[in-house]
Order: sequence, then C-alpha cells, then structure tokens
Amino acid sequence: MRLERAIEKFLYGYFATRDLSEKTYKAYAGDLRQLLAYFGQKARLRALRSGDIELFIRHLRTSGYATTSIRRKIATLKLFFSYWLRKKKIALTPFRELQIKIPPSTSNKVKNISAADIDKLYAQAHANYNGAPLLRYGKIDRKYLALRDWALLDLLFTTGLRVSEALSLQHFEIMEGDPYLRVIGKGNRPRIAFIAAPASLNLQGEHLQHRKGLRDVATTKLFLNYRGEGLSPHGVTYLLKRLAAQGSLECDISPHRLRHSVATLLLANGEDIRIVQTFLGHASIRTTQRYTHLNKDQVLTRLAETHPSAKMPSFALDNRRLCRPLS
Repeated sequence: MRLERAIEKFLYGYFATRDLSEKTYKAYAGDLRQLLAYFGQKARLRALRSGDIELFIRHLRTSGYATTSIRRKIATLKLFFSYWLRKKKIALTPFRELQIKIPPSTSNKVKNISAADIDKLYAQAHANYNGAPLLRYGKIDRKYLALRDWALLDLLFTTGLRVSEALSLQHFEIMEGDPYLRVIGKGNRPRIAFIAAPASLNLQGEHLQHRKGLRDVATTKLFLNYRGEGLSPHGVTYLLKRLAAQGSLECDISPHRLRHSVATLLLANGEDIRIVQTFLGHASIRTTQRYTHLNKDQVLTRLAETHPSAKMPSFALDNRRLCRPLS
C-alpha cells in the first residue's frame, strides 16, 4: 500500500470510531502529510524502516521545530504505525528498534502577563464600556461589543478557559448566577469551569442578559462579532491586543498567555497543584507542572512557612548548637 493511501485510510478509519475534535484531526493530518512530503508520493508503507524514521526526525530537528512539536509529531507517527500493525498491514512498527532521544526543551518556559498588567486590561475594558455609544456597528451595537470585550476578558482570566472552550459556549446553556460552566474541553472531553468571584458572576450575568436580548441573530453562540456571527479565535486575539494597545501595555497578549498567567499566579499564591489541574481541565498533572517555575527564593520562603519543622518547639530554640566543643 502506498504511504499516501495509508494516511488517507488511517485518518478516515481512526477518527470514524473516536469522538475527537477537528483540531486534533488537523494536527494528525498535518503531521502525516509532512511525513509524505519528506518521503514522496511513491513511498510505500511497508518499505519504511527505523532508519528512515530516524532521518525524518533528524530533518525535523534541523528544520527548527520546537521540542514540543517534534514530540507531538513522533506521537502521531507511533499511533499511525501501531494502527497498521494491528490491521496486519505491516509486520512490525519502525519504532520497535528505534531509540529516540529528544533533548529537554530549553525554551518552553511560559512568558506570563503580570497581575498589574491584567488589572490594567480590566480597567481599559471597563472604560471602553462606559464610553461606548449606543450606535450600531454592523448588526450589533457598540455598547454590546464593549460589554462583550470586558466579559470575554473576564471569563478567560477568571476561569482559565481555553479560547476554543469559551467560543464553544451557547447562550442557552448558561444559567445566570451559576458559578459552574459546563464546557467541551480538549479531546472533546466535557468538564466543569469555575467562576469563583462574585464580581465576575455579576459581569457574566449582565453580558448574558444583553446577549439574549439581541435580535436578528441566527447563531446561538454566546460571544458574537459585529456581524452577529460567532466570534473566531483570531477575533479574540485581536480584541485582547486592541485592549492592550489602548491601555499602553507593552506585554504581548494572547488567550493562551492569559490562561498560562492565571495558572502561574494561582500557584505563586500557594494554591494546591491538584486544584489548579482541575481548574485548567488538565487530564495529567504533568501538564500543570509546567507552570510551577518558582524561583529559589519563593521555594525557600514557602518551605519556611509550611515545613513541619516550623511548628516543632525544638526547632524554635534560639542559638542552639548541634555539638559542643571539647573542653
């Protein structure tokens, strides 16, 4: 079987039996088409050996791909060859005799937005809402668009939602005043998002009322663009960058960085990592651990407060000596 045909059949067969997102499909398809582009249209599935895959991985490294991207592509290839091994189209997977050593990433530390800058974004969004005229812009009035910007910024920061999760919300699914949001997370897994702050609940409730009051809108999406259609991820990034520019912030903001920032701030404030894992909707705690880049002073201060020795009377004795000099 030609590699091209094997990829087509895998994408159809694997996704037909699993409830996976369109984003996951596109990622798998892109990784496998990259494999096809490297080996060419005439490449055959059975002909690929460990050495071939090793050359392809070396090509990825020299092409400047990030370590995380290379790891994901390798995971896709392993899944692809395992699929055809189960279908008995290949005798063994090329990864059986392949030892891959990917050096740890040196550049995936998350760049965060400070709490002070996030506060400035809130202030700018609030000011925009107060100053917005009741004029229509496309199908939607400017007052609603300003409220949408403020509510969306608040929702992303308060809940730590992924932008895809926020944009999948339908207005009829949400109960005003309910601190629990039911969203479809990564891999189409349903999960609960949390709105803990009363001020955020009030703001989200006000936005929901205005959204439900809009007429001549065909979509049921919670967040709309000026044409009355569901807001896109690109539109969310644009409105956040616009708020940052209006507030004279120099930070490079995006929905993803906002999510990273709230996670880091929670952990820096002493929140338990299991709570943060649930808050972010991570399937594995290893993913949450990426945000625990505390410096050594933070670790020392935290241990001084929480280590059991801090509450032991014997450790509180001043000027004690572990041993006395010989007389």
